Amino acid sequence: MRFLASVIAAIVLSIAAVEAAPNARVVSIGGDVTEIVYALGQESRLVGVDETSLYPASTKSLPHVGYLRNL
Repeated sequence: MRFLASVIAAIVLSIAAVEAAPNARVVSIGGDVTEIVYALGQESRLVGVDETSLYPASTKSLPHVGYLRNL
């Protein structure tokens, strides 16, 4: 249930962010959320991820902000 809620929240926030600020930057907190950002084709907005963001491999080149549950 948490996963579904996370997916819905990520989609709604992504749509709102695209409409409100087309040049907005994003720091993704959570591996699932990072994958959703990539699935939505918004990876160009990512400027940082947390330690749980392991997929896709290109996330390794982004700055890491720490562990999801320890921020």
